[in-house]
Amino acid sequence: MAGGAGNNWTIGYGLPGSEGPRRTLTAVRREVERSDSLDSILVASSLAGGTGSGLGSRVTEELRDHFPRTSIVSVAVSPFHVGEVIPQFYNASLSLSHLLEASDCVIMIENQIVDRTCRELLKIKQPSYVDLNRVIASHVAAPALPSTTAGGSRHALSDTIRHVSGHPSFKFVAAQVVPTIPPQSLDFNSDSWSGLLNRTFQTNLCSTLDLGIDWRIAVDSGSPHNVAVASILTMHGSDALGHVDALHREISRFQNRALYAPWNPVPFMTCTRAGSFQGHQRAVTLLSNSMAAVRPAELLSTRGSEQFRSRAFVHTFLSNGVIEEDDLNLAFQRLQQACNDYAEL
Repeated sequence: MAGGAGNNWTIGYGLPGSEGPRRTLTAVRREVERSDSLDSILVASSLAGGTGSGLGSRVTEELRDHFPRTSIVSVAVSPFHVGEVIPQFYNASLSLSHLLEASDCVIMIENQIVDRTCRELLKIKQPSYVDLNRVIASHVAAPALPSTTAGGSRHALSDTIRHVSGHPSFKFVAAQVVPTIPPQSLDFNSDSWSGLLNRTFQTNLCSTLDLGIDWRIAVDSGSPHNVAVASILTMHGSDALGHVDALHREISRFQNRALYAPWNPVPFMTCTRAGSFQGHQRAVTLLSNSMAAVRPAELLSTRGSEQFRSRAFVHTFLSNGVIEEDDLNLAFQRLQQACNDYAEL
């Protein structure tokens, strides 16, 4: 889209004469015709600016219309908390509201967390866009790579979506990758499966809260701080399948019913993948539809609602006639309802 969208969702979504959606659909159809079968479509877009949020929403809706039976996964990259562009909370709220309607699953990626991962875990003092995108790519690859279930069946992305996002009211998902270490440390790293699974369990239980909560206290109290709808644990490694049975005690902790919504009869699944992951001979990834996954959306919606109540920048979103004030209200209401649903888990 020539000239960009001026950091305005409405311009990216409804710019007259924009050929973005048409060109994207043409490219997707061409790839579909070249493939043997179509399992899923993955759409990645940022939420802060106008093009990623607006055009990304429009393209996702067009894909849904043209491929109604195909699973669609949206990878939504949320902005830094301090602000990347002034109207980012409007852009993000409008985009997430539309993505929830058009997608089967929304994988949330937080720039704030990605930056901290680079600085604190990968020991990169000044992360570049390439560094940030590598971390994002690893978290997107976690659910996208085909794997094998404990029963020996092939597990594709569409199977993952049906498991973690089977309920239409719960579509927010987050991914974990363990270990995450500097590339120069790969040759000196030798993690056991037991150690990787324990680290994944501890991190997920109090995921992204930064409250200093001891995970053992959370379990013992019977009130985990990151209740999930469903999750999938994948062990990546040439010897992964052979160790599943021996790791029953470690894996069974992920199956604790207190960690999941009581109404889901089969909330947890274990898969294996016979291959390295991001250079690691052994790695564990956890895809979880949980309270932690919705928190970025809650933050964006809350700040957007505050701006809306003060009437800040509202005129810039209504001036071109793409949306009305009720549409902004509806976007905030949809996100708030989604957050409320997760809060009741």
